[in-house]
Amino acid sequence: MKKYLTRWRFLFLILFAAAAIFASYGLLSDQTAAQGTSKPLSGFAWSSNIGWIKASGKADDGRPYGVSLSGSTLIGKVWSSNIGWISFDSTAGTPPSGTAGASVSDGKVVGWARACSVLNSNCSGASGLKPDSVLGGWDGWIKLGDASTDCTSTATNRYGVCLNSDNQLDGFAWGSDVVGWVSFCADPTTGACVTLDNLNVPCYATDTSGVTKSTFNVGERVDWKATVSSGGTAPYTYDFCWGASCVPSLGGNVDGIENDVAESSVSIPGGYPSQSVVTANVKATQGGKSGQGSCVINIKDLNNPILTVSVAGIGDAIGNVSSNPDGNLNPNGDPGIDQCKTAGPTLCSNVYGLNDTVTLTATADAGYFFDWLGQVPASCARNVPDCPIAMNESKNVSIRFFDPSASQISLTVGPTLLFINSHNLGQTTISNKATITNNSNDTQATVCVQSFNSLIPDYRTIDTVVSEGANGNTSKVKCVFNSSVSGEKTVDCSDTINACTTIAPLGGTATFAVQMPELVRDGPRFLQNSPYRIVLNAGQTDTYNLLFKYRAGDIRP
Repeated sequence: MKKYLTRWRFLFLILFAAAAIFASYGLLSDQTAAQGTSKPLSGFAWSSNIGWIKASGKADDGRPYGVSLSGSTLIGKVWSSNIGWISFDSTAGTPPSGTAGASVSDGKVVGWARACSVLNSNCSGASGLKPDSVLGGWDGWIKLGDASTDCTSTATNRYGVCLNSDNQLDGFAWGSDVVGWVSFCADPTTGACVTLDNLNVPCYATDTSGVTKSTFNVGERVDWKATVSSGGTAPYTYDFCWGASCVPSLGGNVDGIENDVAESSVSIPGGYPSQSVVTANVKATQGGKSGQGSCVINIKDLNNPILTVSVAGIGDAIGNVSSNPDGNLNPNGDPGIDQCKTAGPTLCSNVYGLNDTVTLTATADAGYFFDWLGQVPASCARNVPDCPIAMNESKNVSIRFFDPSASQISLTVGPTLLFINSHNLGQTTISNKATITNNSNDTQATVCVQSFNSLIPDYRTIDTVVSEGANGNTSKVKCVFNSSVSGEKTVDCSDTINACTTIAPLGGTATFAVQMPELVRDGPRFLQNSPYRIVLNAGQTDTYNLLFKYRAGDIRP
């Protein structure tokens, strides 16, 4: 049962905190640094005990203060005219449970804030608490929420703070009997909400027909575009620059034709002269808000697609591959496909004409089997020697040779449903984990991703869905493995040679999860192509299927 303070004790604490306010302006020294390049918060939270709490502003001496979201961490301090500074920093001490500080995870605000007036100096937990005779048992902690917070709940009195799809914090925190319940969105219609002051600025590239693409031909016109999708009100000011590390409005160069005063579009009429990867960064500002987006395109010689082939032998398996026609050698120096074999070289490529058909032929030594993996048609089944590849674009194919007479491997995989919620758009996000158990008595299992395809009628690979994304994001979807034998590794799911893990026998386990890149404009596309089937292969007869869903968000709109 909670121990409630008497009214006189509560008033005494408020008066004590008010007295401490005048000594607290030294705490502002780190407030400007806390803003930095982070995403600042603004607005007000409300407590029926201590009144309004201001998320950001300027102190009497003109210095700014406030809390910002830096990555996934909340840093800085907010202000209450009744109890003074309230810190979100991890340096405020050790809370009653969990870890110090506050962060945002899957839309949930997890962790603690603390009233600085309970501490001896500088809002530092290391300085210790003021005497209990002064505090009356109050430790200043305010619990914001934890992993159990249900952000899908529409209850008006939901415990736990969430960051919703409108960039607003909502829900209630608990600050003991002194602070009481704190509402982070008392009235969204009047601005009485704590809001993330960040503009979402997706950028993308289109061709002459206005079609968004992530791959352009050498010399093809490119129109870079950016549009603020949420977080502010037009008009906006945009600045572009090029290069993975360039900073818009701080020395970045705009190479191209600016199509309007706001610089929301920049054209490169002659395209780019050679095969390369081009990164554009764009910054948008409006009033005191700002945001930055980044997009990447591949420049390729699409008239001369490259077929890349990799081979691998599991255990002692032996095999090789050949191609017809031979094609031309790749200028990057790869050996030709006809040289590819399990003994090496294991990675080979040739250049072909656009829309050529190339027949790959796999040959295994007596007693060995093989599987075709990667960008191959369904007709390229196990032990089918000839595999026709239509070269309408550059493609990657893998062949895995194995011994079918080796000790059979039996796996258990579960749960078989992996998912990521679409409200995580704009940040790298990892799914829940599946556990793979090796039930074999004496054989290590090498488990690899055989395919990762949409189940929507086109059956496109996950990488194809990424490459068609509206923001031109060429990041790959990653597969994350962790086992006691192979350790933790994160690798492109489409890399069917390396997207593998080794699991010990006799009940050895590994975990498997999917990591999505920072997709900004691609959410609808991933929703439209969901669900996806992930096929795991241990190099033998059986395969194991997982279902991956990119699904509608679980945050209240």
